[in-house]
Amino acid sequence: MAKPAGSRCNLACEYCYYLEKGRMYPSQPAQTMSDELLDLFIRDYIAAQPTPQVVFSWHGGETLLRSKDFYRRVVELQRKYGAGRRIENTIQTNGTLLDDEWCAFFRDNGWLVGISIDGPRRYHDRYRLDRRGGGTFDDVMHGIGLLARRSVERTGRRQPLQRRRPRGLLRLFPLDRLPLSAIHTRRRTHTAPRRRPHAGFGSRQRCPTRRLFGNARAVGTLPVQGI
Repeated sequence: MAKPAGSRCNLACEYCYYLEKGRMYPSQPAQTMSDELLDLFIRDYIAAQPTPQVVFSWHGGETLLRSKDFYRRVVELQRKYGAGRRIENTIQTNGTLLDDEWCAFFRDNGWLVGISIDGPRRYHDRYRLDRRGGGTFDDVMHGIGLLARRSVERTGRRQPLQRRRPRGLLRLFPLDRLPLSAIHTRRRTHTAPRRRPHAGFGSRQRCPTRRLFGNARAVGTLPVQGI
């Protein structure tokens, strides 16, 4: 897992444990991955994988604080050092910085996009706050809508709430308000068509759809265990 933006984030979630990591390196407050380090990381990471398929996971902080040119460089380096191997990319984002250009990049390069969301508005806006203390649900849903319109493969990730959480939180996700695909469509790679990711959300190999979702598609809700 790579963290190209370090601990930097445009949000101030109540339960976040990672923002404070920036204080650990006062001489390098940005903690962003340099071009030289990116080149070295991609070259050595690909070389270290014993399988024909190589998966890169990009995490944060907030990953989209790095520029689109940074991630275009990622794809260029993967092609340079891939030597015909199948390259896959997954990226986790809070979704608030997504725009049409980001979505086009992810679609055209076959990236799987994970969205961090804490369920319905009343819970999400309690914990996932912007720097002014306001809720971010509408911004996240706008980003999800952009991904859907651009046919970008995506998944939703419920963040673990660590304190002051209501009992029985998120027993149901209303699917009509969270338009996340239950089963991923096929993705593209740099070298060959990708197979369905074995550990993806809704993957049949790890968790059959019926067992995970029950009759969710019929009743319009997604059961989620209470926490």
